[in-house]
Amino acid sequence: FNDLIGRSDLLDKQKGIEHWKINGLDFSKIFYQPEMANDAVKYNTESQDHGLQNALDNELINKSISAITNKNNIGFIGELNSNYTKEFSVDDKIHLLNLDLDVIKFKSLNVKYQESSKFPSSRRDLSMILDDNITFEAIKELAFKLENKILKEVNLFDEFKGKNIGDDKKSFAVSFTFNDSKKTLTDKLIDKIMLKLSDKYKTDLGAVIRDK
Repeated sequence: FNDLIGRSDLLDKQKGIEHWKINGLDFSKIFYQPEMANDAVKYNTESQDHGLQNALDNELINKSISAITNKNNIGFIGELNSNYTKEFSVDDKIHLLNLDLDVIKFKSLNVKYQESSKFPSSRRDLSMILDDNITFEAIKELAFKLENKILKEVNLFDEFKGKNIGDDKKSFAVSFTFNDSKKTLTDKLIDKIMLKLSDKYKTDLGAVIRDK
């Protein structure tokens, strides 16, 4: 079989060119054969010596350790030679990490997903005045403790501090997003939850709910 490599002169070219599917196409460059000596080799007969043992990396990386897992060498971590980095005016130490990803066996991820709701979401905003030491995380945590089924998001979209709301006070404007994957939520249900939230913020955080 090796004797046939490069022997385009043995192909029945005329028959192929006359075929109606390729009529008019020029294959002369594909079938071209350069002039070569009779004893010239037309295909790869020996493996190449890339000289990796003398590669530049061995000079650049003067401190390195191998990374091994399950007795397999998967790469190395090393430090660039300072003589090399100084040529680029780099005084800091530079470290390299090289990993053979073809050797590393990654564990399959246990991906969980949830189908997006087909029903519309509803948003309510609440503005309140709080002591300056009350954090948004406290507001968010309290909201999900009160309602963790249809309450999907709690976001802070405005914060204000000023003399008109008192010293050591601040104003938060918070949005609450509700959704049920099984049905459309009614205003009556959401308003009821928002009323409970307002009362909870008043009693637990000392909040003053501001009028819309």
